[in-house]
Amino acid sequence: MPHFYFSLFFFLFVAITAIGGILEISEGREDGRSLLEVISLSGFALCMGLFVWMNSPIWFVPGFLFWNIGYVCQEKRTKRRRRQLAELRAVNGADYPELLREPPLSCPAEQLPYRPGFRVFNNETGELLGTLTRPQLQTLIRDFLDLIDSSNDFYLHKFMLELGPYPDQPELTALLLEFMGDEEDLELRWTL
Repeated sequence: MPHFYFSLFFFLFVAITAIGGILEISEGREDGRSLLEVISLSGFALCMGLFVWMNSPIWFVPGFLFWNIGYVCQEKRTKRRRRQLAELRAVNGADYPELLREPPLSCPAEQLPYRPGFRVFNNETGELLGTLTRPQLQTLIRDFLDLIDSSNDFYLHKFMLELGPYPDQPELTALLLEFMGDEEDLELRWTL
């Protein structure tokens, strides 16, 4: 009887993966899964379910093939996405050379120079998002000091920002949410 429940888990996984993958493909996202990836992942889970249900090791062979096809497709998609992001970052870096400086010029919150604003970029694409004032940037640096090693990068989650982590600075929360747009998470980079 436990074999039945275990194989049922795999069959449900196949159904959920196939439906979710087809819905993702129908949305037409560039970085979404391809049909081949969905088929290979569903085929792998189906073969593992059949292996458990029939107790026959022959299902490892097609399962292994499906897994390899899915792995290769995912690797190609990842490389394509990294290449696209690098190209975007290089184009935006031509306009803002301080974005591409590695390691970036950095300083503690108390030593920030006095100026009207500090540029904030999407660290993945290099897109200029806007500017932060000195007090706003100091607040972020102090909050992220234990999470970063004197870097200029902040990783933000929309969920955390919607909880209102800066009650004394509602304009900072609103500005960060504006920077995020439709994204659920975002890596920001500020520059001197």
